[in-house]
Amino acid sequence: MFNDTVRRGSHHLDFHWTDVEMAQLNLYQTKLILMWFISTCTILFSMLCVVPQFCEFEEPSGQHRTWCMKKPKLGYILAPVFIILAIIGFSLLTWQWMTCQADSDLFHELFKKSLKEESYLSVLERELDCITDDDKEVELTDWLNQLNPTELTLSTTPVRVS
Repeated sequence: MFNDTVRRGSHHLDFHWTDVEMAQLNLYQTKLILMWFISTCTILFSMLCVVPQFCEFEEPSGQHRTWCMKKPKLGYILAPVFIILAIIGFSLLTWQWMTCQADSDLFHELFKKSLKEESYLSVLERELDCITDDDKEVELTDWLNQLNPTELTLSTTPVRVS
């Protein structure tokens, strides 16, 4: 969308889209992808660490033991990996907390100033599964028929903003 705004002529919009802004937004995208990936891996791995705690079986002596009690080496292997993943996740979260506000502000500023066509917005709405009010729009005559004639004044005339 930003490249299209530059291509169509953005000199009248005070729109600046350079390689520096593109690199900053690409790094922002990379930060978000890394955070998603590490968070997903950490959550799945933590589930892998917790599940053996609930795998209980009965020994021939009649005692009920969990898998971790039977195989303590499993905990010695899983715990350091989980701690490393948690430290990486915390580091990424801290890095994003300290740096992503400027990236987010840049994106929103560029988005507000860019030329947006209905086709771009329709693609975004479709891909992000947004609920739009397009199907709820009614014709002006339908709206006017529902009003009481005494309520019709200039202030109640609807204005459609595109």
